Amino acid sequence: MFQPRARTELVAELFVRGLGLIYAIAFASLGVQIVGLVGEHGIDPAAELLAQAGDVAGSVPTWLWLTGASDSMLRLVCIIGVLASLLVTAHRWPRIALFAAWSLYLSLCSVGSVFLSFQWDTLLLECGLVGLFVATPGSPFGVWLARALCLKLMLLSGLSKLQSGDPTWRDLSALSFHFWTQPLPAWPAVIANQLPAWMRQAMTFACLAIEIVAPLCIVGPRRARLAAAALLVFLQLVIAATGTYGFFNLLSLLLCASLLDDDALLACNPKPVRAVLERHATRRSELRAAPVRFERERRWLHVGLAAALLTLSACVALQRYVPLPMPLRQLLVTLAPLRSINRYGLFATMTVERDEIALEGSADGTHWRRYEFPWKPDRLDARPRFATPHMPRLDWQMWFAALSRCERQEWLLALMKRVLEGSPDVLALFERNPFPQAPPRFLRTPLAQYRFAPGFAWLHGQWWVSKPVGEYCPRATLRDGELVRAR
Repeated sequence: MFQPRARTELVAELFVRGLGLIYAIAFASLGVQIVGLVGEHGIDPAAELLAQAGDVAGSVPTWLWLTGASDSMLRLVCIIGVLASLLVTAHRWPRIALFAAWSLYLSLCSVGSVFLSFQWDTLLLECGLVGLFVATPGSPFGVWLARALCLKLMLLSGLSKLQSGDPTWRDLSALSFHFWTQPLPAWPAVIANQLPAWMRQAMTFACLAIEIVAPLCIVGPRRARLAAAALLVFLQLVIAATGTYGFFNLLSLLLCASLLDDDALLACNPKPVRAVLERHATRRSELRAAPVRFERERRWLHVGLAAALLTLSACVALQRYVPLPMPLRQLLVTLAPLRSINRYGLFATMTVERDEIALEGSADGTHWRRYEFPWKPDRLDARPRFATPHMPRLDWQMWFAALSRCERQEWLLALMKRVLEGSPDVLALFERNPFPQAPPRFLRTPLAQYRFAPGFAWLHGQWWVSKPVGEYCPRATLRDGELVRAR
């Protein structure tokens, strides 16, 4: 697995540059939300988390221990993160800049509470760690680490669907629900949902087959590996065309690109590719001219670190199936706060109903007006929109909240308190604030079941149908600065 026959210098540069661009997108997307989510007057302030962590700072790896988690510092971390990421994209000091981007994003994830706990946040961190090896000049191991990560991501995503015991995956009906129950559907999902049942079953089977079989071809012959890349890219494009998953699809496509080799890229666009290959040939000559002892020591160190990372990644992937020695389990627990060696498994269980939580305010407890979210389903006549590559974290989290009970969602109660306080940073997360002059006295959270409108109603402007099912949380008001049940 560690002896690639084809050249991969160009693939390595493509991977590093692409990773820098995705980091820049992630920082920029987060930068416009971070203060409302975890700022001083945000939903779940990062400063409070750091204060509660106290003496166990090791469990919260973040540069914000040194600077504090003020609003200005949170914004500054995002800005510096964008700049470092653009340096990676420009291939200027790529390893230093990539380490800076990785450590800054880890700093935000460590204090981001539920809002930075998505699988693509951890995938971005793991890609950043792998990217440090990919960016090492003259090393054949970095690209294979990226390929191993691609194998782990895709294979575990497929196996988790079967191992969950979820009946919709086993009877191939999962896509009869997925298109309209996924967190943030895009408008093509409405059309896909109207395909015949047999076609949706065939698509479900194809999804499972691609996620389980194609990754195994990564370690096979060149043609099998390139075929696997094509199938995995196709799957990601279909997912991206029907829903919003932030920068996840871009990350997945980048990992699929690591399955290529320079000859495959050369066949696509020879002139610019040839120029890059000539530059790499010059770089290899410089490396060969380096002192032999230094080059040997550097290479052995690189091999050792790459082997250690690959071993730990495999252990994380296999720990559900193979009992690990206690010292190894303890090591994985110690490394867990770095969020850079992970398990994956998207949509292991399929939701078969869609409950939507709305947020409405009232000045008198009788007349209610709704706070509109920018991306999640709300108005029945609102066409589902694409947000990719932006990651609207509050909208996503509202979908997760509907899968549980109100009392388990402390962040949602905190959101209601901030809305009643009239926090400008939190209100900026909404599409429309129905109380621009002063905050309401009361809040309620109507709960309704949503489905795509039947037939071709979307052609006439109706995209959803809904049925009220009660209230998610008790009606609330503020009393002495605390959120209490309204009478």
